[in-house]
Amino acid sequence: MNLLTNNRMRIDSVGCVLLLLLCHAFAYPASLLALQQTNQQPNPPSSDTAEQIWVGWIESPESHLRWIVRVKKQSEKWTGSIQVPDRLDSTPIAVSNLSVTDSDLRFTWQPTNANQEASFVGNVEQTNRAKGLILQGETSVFSQLKRVETLNEESADTLGADSVWTDQTRTRSKILPYDLRLRIYSSGPFFDGTDRILLDSRSSNVIGAPVKLTQSEGTKWSFQIPSLKVEYVAELDPSGETLSGFLMGKSNSKPLQLFNWSVQPKKPADPKSGEAVSDKAITESDAESDTRKSPNDTKASPTMPLTSQPNADSVKIKLDEAKQKVRDLQDGEDEFLLSIASPGSRPKADRASYQLGCTLKLPTSTNTAKFPLAILVSTFDAQERDGIVGEARIYKQLAAALAEKGVASIRYDDRGTGNSTPTSSDYGIQEAASDLKAVLDYAKGLPEIDKTKIGFIGHGFGATLSTQLATRDTSIAFLVCLAPPGLDGSRLLLAESQKISELEKLDDSSLSLLLELQRDLHSMAQKPATNEPQMALEFDDLFRSYWPRLQAAIPQANTSDIEENKASAEQLKSLIEEKIRNDLAGLRTRFNREFLRADPSSSWMILQTPTLAMWGSKDVQVDAEKNQELLRLAMRRNPKNRVSWLVLPNLNHLFQECDTGLPSEYPELRQGIATSAIEAITDWLREQRITTK
Repeated sequence: MNLLTNNRMRIDSVGCVLLLLLCHAFAYPASLLALQQTNQQPNPPSSDTAEQIWVGWIESPESHLRWIVRVKKQSEKWTGSIQVPDRLDSTPIAVSNLSVTDSDLRFTWQPTNANQEASFVGNVEQTNRAKGLILQGETSVFSQLKRVETLNEESADTLGADSVWTDQTRTRSKILPYDLRLRIYSSGPFFDGTDRILLDSRSSNVIGAPVKLTQSEGTKWSFQIPSLKVEYVAELDPSGETLSGFLMGKSNSKPLQLFNWSVQPKKPADPKSGEAVSDKAITESDAESDTRKSPNDTKASPTMPLTSQPNADSVKIKLDEAKQKVRDLQDGEDEFLLSIASPGSRPKADRASYQLGCTLKLPTSTNTAKFPLAILVSTFDAQERDGIVGEARIYKQLAAALAEKGVASIRYDDRGTGNSTPTSSDYGIQEAASDLKAVLDYAKGLPEIDKTKIGFIGHGFGATLSTQLATRDTSIAFLVCLAPPGLDGSRLLLAESQKISELEKLDDSSLSLLLELQRDLHSMAQKPATNEPQMALEFDDLFRSYWPRLQAAIPQANTSDIEENKASAEQLKSLIEEKIRNDLAGLRTRFNREFLRADPSSSWMILQTPTLAMWGSKDVQVDAEKNQELLRLAMRRNPKNRVSWLVLPNLNHLFQECDTGLPSEYPELRQGIATSAIEAITDWLREQRITTK
């Protein structure tokens, strides 16, 4: 997801305590009426027209994508095309070898960027459905098409869904650029008997990830996204316009609010002209609201994974196009892909290569002087380069403020986000450091940049990476460390959990249980990799020992709810066990195992680079008092201490003005970095003579 994916919050087994706080009996809902605003009725098929429209879904565990087949008879000859309207480029692809009869529908097409042709062979039933296979080479994938009379006009914002929920609010009949979007199809031509819910995420290049929904107590909802291994547990407010809850993954949990788009029905095409009826009040597909042209848009993958049967292995049929540049660049910005060879002992030409999506921001200047440059290094977990949190773009805003003061900047997508190459199982802190070194080396070669004035602005874990590299590369001119941790990863997570729990007034018994469980999970996660069966047995023993206390921590009122919803205590136990098991699996990735034991203060003992270390006084993720104390202690052993220390009042981990500092507050804070934080950074850079403005 993206920076703080609307409030990125690093909590591993906190997902467990959140479950204890939010958990209720889960029963499958009879309908989605509480989440739906409008219903579109399917159009009945017609046999009177020479043109036929067939619609259906191409499904895989990772994505569900609509596809449309249009065929037309002209001069006794059939012609047609296929289209995948959910993709960035939904340009129709012409078909050939087309056969349309009362009993079968067959055609062939040449997928973009694929050497082999693909074809569909289907049997037409009396219900106006064509059931058959998509074939390419030796692969075959089941697909079903339904014939409809017409298709309603649809907006790129809603993609024809009956109900749409996003992490941004709607303004003047437009929607601000979103990162997360839920689409619900419960009627209309693409409804196939079961409510279909899909998730889109721009920063993660995800579109159409299938979502499973359960409900408890009428207003409590659980959206599970198996392909991404995350779950969104939320409550619907009385107005029916807002879902508020937490997005929980293997190793983190973050507050998230989704807002109702309030989809309006579209007018069908005029049967005489074949064109959609114009109505500005309901048309939302102009360039301003077209999500296919918005910043941070979802990119299409070169391959489309498809599954022939529920229990079959996934196969791939190529149907789409190359990636396109979709960001709106501001003045002085240049977007590029930085290609890097993986470090290793092999010759560079033989190494695997990967890419980082980057943006260079240059100040406006009429003279020929070269600029100082800051490389922005993001906080913990994979972050998108702009630092999206709610309506704010934290890193993009900081880059613009630096440019006004004459400082250039580079910000980049961490691996696994945006335009950068996905991470692999062997991705760890060393690889993250290599990425930063590659960006630094690139910056040193830019003709517009003063090589003697290149430095880092690192946020959270990014501050740790920055100080580590600065101790090895004396050419780095300056460091700005935003919320730098002094605690090792395990103690940092425990301190964060304790602070959040105290502010949320968790009782002492539950807090003690949470911290004890986290410590044990951290210890288990850091054990040497052994065979999976042995690890599973160790986890079973751990959960068995904790279950009586976990069960006691569940509010007693939920017991009757479970009985009323006919959900057994064993089901609830299984749900909590799976949640904790997933937490452990997330902690056991190479990166997180290294993070848990990494001691950031060791680099500060030998740090000689001029450094500004600053925190927000209400930061609950990297507590200013605890972490500054440890770093100051480390610096006492450093004879070349050149660090300036600063704590800014009333600012959170993102350096926003706030009330509590809790991550659950992030979506409510529409402003970006506080002016006081930006002025502190730029004033210090001027004091260090990095810039004169």
